Amino acid sequence: MLLTDVRVTNYRSIEDSGLVTIDPDVTIFVGQNESGKTVFLKALYASEPVENHTHYDITTDYPRKHLIKYRKQHQQSPAQVTSFCYELDEDEIHTINADLDMELIETFQFTVHHNYKNERTIALSIPEIPYIKALVKQYALPTAVKNKLLKQTTLRNVFKVLHDIEPDEESLQLLQSLQEKFQLNSHSWPNLLEQYIWTQHLVAHIPKFLYFDEYKLLPAKINLLHLSQRYEKDQLNEEEKTLLGLLRLADIDVDELLDEQGYEDCQAKLEGISNSITDQVFDYWKQKEDIEVQFDIKADNSDHPPFNQGKNLYIRIKNLRNRVSLPFNQRSEGFVWFFSFIAWFDSIKETINANRDIILLLDEPGIALHALAQADLLNYIDDLAQAHQIMYTTHSPFMLHSDKLSQVRMVEDKGDDGTKVSADISQFDFKTLYPLQASLAYKLLSDTLITPPSLLVPDVTDLLFLRFFSNYLQKQKRCYLDHRVTITPMGGIQKLAAFTALLKNHTALYLLLDYQKDNPEALQLLENSHLKHCNFIQSSHILNYALFRDAEHKKRSKNLLHNKETLKNSYIEDLLSEQLYFTLFNNAYAQYLEMPLDRYNTPSEQESIIHKIQSSIPDNVYLNRYNIALSLTEKPLHSSQIDTTTLDNFEFLFRNLNTLLLQKPV
Repeated sequence: MLLTDVRVTNYRSIEDSGLVTIDPDVTIFVGQNESGKTVFLKALYASEPVENHTHYDITTDYPRKHLIKYRKQHQQSPAQVTSFCYELDEDEIHTINADLDMELIETFQFTVHHNYKNERTIALSIPEIPYIKALVKQYALPTAVKNKLLKQTTLRNVFKVLHDIEPDEESLQLLQSLQEKFQLNSHSWPNLLEQYIWTQHLVAHIPKFLYFDEYKLLPAKINLLHLSQRYEKDQLNEEEKTLLGLLRLADIDVDELLDEQGYEDCQAKLEGISNSITDQVFDYWKQKEDIEVQFDIKADNSDHPPFNQGKNLYIRIKNLRNRVSLPFNQRSEGFVWFFSFIAWFDSIKETINANRDIILLLDEPGIALHALAQADLLNYIDDLAQAHQIMYTTHSPFMLHSDKLSQVRMVEDKGDDGTKVSADISQFDFKTLYPLQASLAYKLLSDTLITPPSLLVPDVTDLLFLRFFSNYLQKQKRCYLDHRVTITPMGGIQKLAAFTALLKNHTALYLLLDYQKDNPEALQLLENSHLKHCNFIQSSHILNYALFRDAEHKKRSKNLLHNKETLKNSYIEDLLSEQLYFTLFNNAYAQYLEMPLDRYNTPSEQESIIHKIQSSIPDNVYLNRYNIALSLTEKPLHSSQIDTTTLDNFEFLFRNLNTLLLQKPV
């Protein structure tokens, strides 16, 4: 049985959440702090909790600004809090049809409403006429009786007809069969078929909610006598309940722990269940696998109350590498969360019908985890979702599957309108959407930057030139840059270290950079030992444009990496002929120049064409390399203007890049 839609009304900050579609596997509620995410989950939980002690209370739960007015009508007209729409699966439908001995239902949904009297009303629609017709055909009834029954629209009327007619054997059998299946009394529904399906097939199988938050984490120590007394008085807090659940899993009673004779037996049981849970944790927890959970039972008269009264149970985490142990709540919050949740969840499954559908509500799971540990937690949640529907709240972009954003529901406090929940992102502001945007940005980063083979270039100008000439050469049926190569602009050489750190797991990563032998900052970055000696950026992977100037000369050289003394200061623009680049410059800056810039009147001692132009342009013109590169697409050149020298240089560059990044030239 799947929960398909929910609606919460009149609950704390929620006046009307709106209809919220629930994913068959995982539904994620994203919003800022105090947006109402936790309130939404708690409203659901109080409707159908596994633990029966939870219920709605108008004093604590009804919206305060309307409470005084509502109290006057509460007894006569209790306000609705939640609505749940459920859908049966194929097996459940087959079971109902088999029970009715006919193919009556193909698909089936029903709705359950909960109100502030902690009562529920049911809305389901099953016409009785098809059932009556199919039922009558199963019996060899007299024609007059059969015709009279087929005119009836309700089972109540069928009962009345069968009671009023002169009885025959078949009619009596039919009446007896109906009496065994349907009970006519003061509590009967108008539609007896709906009542039967509800009581026999639905009510016992409605999923129960399990709610887990940080208050259910296991404690680092607990006084056993104090725990026993609080248990007898039914005053246990959430962490004490989780601990009792752990003891139940180990088949240990608190009195056994207090018994001096039972120490060894209890210790063995605790260690056994601890090892079992730890093994489950390490199926997902990949951050650190050299830790274990240890238990100890002893008295400490010097401790503060209540820990100075008799024996305490201590839970500690030991680091096997450095052989140091610390209290459970002072180590690895992610491991503590995993261990506590599994202990709590397994203990609850032990105490309820294992076949019952359970919906897990997780409030901010993994909030303190590192991003990679949150990925471990996501894997765990995905596996749990194979058996249970799961809903959880978060504001972390790393707790979202960027390829499953349809699972996300945005939550925002809209002021006077209260908390709203929806999958329609157009209704929400930037702050609410930020985790979603961050997740998409990270996905984009992964797809574009971390997809090998990758080529890092200084900025977007390089990307424009490389893409333009690669496409042009492809149309000319010459060697172009293989489309599998991802070109990523860094936004400046200063960001080189950050980008290479992001891509350090690459095996096919090359840098194609400007070369400025008179620029100490750039040289220092390139000579930085972190880049030069690390195993993922070898010196042969750091290329520069000076290596590809004068393609004819380079083709005659067997060694691509020449002595630095022979290299010229170079940008990507230096792969273009001077004539072509001056044409691009004049096209881009035509409105700012009194006359086109003439390359023959430009000082020739500069090694880079960029420096030549910068030394010649008027003072009122600022050279923007991006604008010049953009002019390639905004003001297309005639093929006659794109000279052979330029094409040879870029073809030589692409041929070498294809060989280096793909080990296979195009």
